[in-house]
Amino acid sequence: MNELITSSRCPTRKDIMKTKCRIVFDYWDKLRTDRFAPCWQDFDLLRLPLDAIPFVSVVDIILDDLDARYRFWGTGLTQKYKIDMTGKLLSDLKSSRVNEIKSEFRHVMTTGAPFFYMTDAVTFQEVEPWVKPGAQFIPSVKVPLSDNGETVTNILSFNDYSISVETSVEFYERSTSFAS
Repeated sequence: MNELITSSRCPTRKDIMKTKCRIVFDYWDKLRTDRFAPCWQDFDLLRLPLDAIPFVSVVDIILDDLDARYRFWGTGLTQKYKIDMTGKLLSDLKSSRVNEIKSEFRHVMTTGAPFFYMTDAVTFQEVEPWVKPGAQFIPSVKVPLSDNGETVTNILSFNDYSISVETSVEFYERSTSFAS
């Protein structure tokens, strides 16, 4: 398994592209034109489906210590995780998943490309103790944004919580067969 992608098992990018992650990716791709990534100012969240926006987050990358400040944290994420990260640093988050998130950010920064993955809600049990193991396996995408056209300065993340429980379980079962 790629050390930069420690927590995020993924059935296939093709599977994830069947979800609302496709809409986020397609909009990002349209905006970037011939650049490796569009800039944050070009990305209009209101162009996304209204039910997707609550599950979007955007970070400003802080290169000195590979940290990130949450510029935008959707209200759906606040409801799911019982925390509002707007204006806060990733390093402020008290979660075992901080290093995994940093790894995902590092992957996007290094490749300058979108990162498709599955968010395993089991990893969020310390934030959401009511989540049953294997209960939710959420298709997700992180896309780079660049204000200078050379480096990743922001990363937009989207988690598609609109998928059915059946699809979530199917993703989970498929991913565990990939992890073996």
